[in-house]
Amino acid sequence: MMFLKSVGFLYLLPIGIFFGCLFMYPMIEGFLLSLHPEGAGGLSFANYVRFFSDPRMLRTLRFTAFDMGVVVTTISLFITIPLAYKLRRKFRGVVLLRTLVSAPLGYSGIIAVSIVYLAFSGWGLFNLFLMRAGIIVRPLDLVGNYTGVVLASIYQQVPILFLFILAALASIDPTLEEAAKTLGASEWQVFKRIIFPLALPAVTTAGILGYITNYSCYVTALIAGDPAYRTRTLMIEAYEQAYRRFDWSMATTVTTISAAIGLLIFFVYLRLQQRVMRRGSYG
Repeated sequence: MMFLKSVGFLYLLPIGIFFGCLFMYPMIEGFLLSLHPEGAGGLSFANYVRFFSDPRMLRTLRFTAFDMGVVVTTISLFITIPLAYKLRRKFRGVVLLRTLVSAPLGYSGIIAVSIVYLAFSGWGLFNLFLMRAGIIVRPLDLVGNYTGVVLASIYQQVPILFLFILAALASIDPTLEEAAKTLGASEWQVFKRIIFPLALPAVTTAGILGYITNYSCYVTALIAGDPAYRTRTLMIEAYEQAYRRFDWSMATTVTTISAAIGLLIFFVYLRLQQRVMRRGSYG
């Protein structure tokens, strides 16, 4: 048994070295660079002190981690779960509906954000429809601000989450649902007691994937938002520090903080996944 374990370790060693060089080395190099701020003679945490004492950077961190990560992902899940639940079974036109929901995956993020920008701009289709219907008199300010980033992020995120959750719901044995209904369970009770618990691991995975996608947002906040102030993200801050102020040390500080939060999210996700699997194993 010890021999088999040692052989298994040798098989994993090359790929471990490869991924270590590919991912760990740049992270370590970036962290060391962040400890050499401009004007400092040696190692210093001055950049980190500057980051966490600057209200603008803290606002950027809060918007990225909470607004883009938590708020947008939560809204997207609330939209996606009932949508995938309704489209999980075959009926006339279901393929067309699934295709329409997944359509934004067929083009790049820049095109997707541009579509949202054109549709919800001052003279976009949405505002024109509301004005023609007499609901509003002046166009609503829906892009170039916080609302625009949320709308564009949801538009891009829902198709990804939809495919994850739809696959999980479609794999659930329909006889479980039928048996519950024959025993008098309502549609909501079936979903709450049977469907959702079985799909929870997939929903958790989709939520983490959505969080990381929004957390690393750059193009969406740049085009549909107000990147100079209200919708500034960590990626925009890092880009500005590197290519406009040419402060590479501060830029790597921002990316190191971003990577540390991302790793923390993954750690929490793995712990939650482990608990879910343990409960499933022991009933």
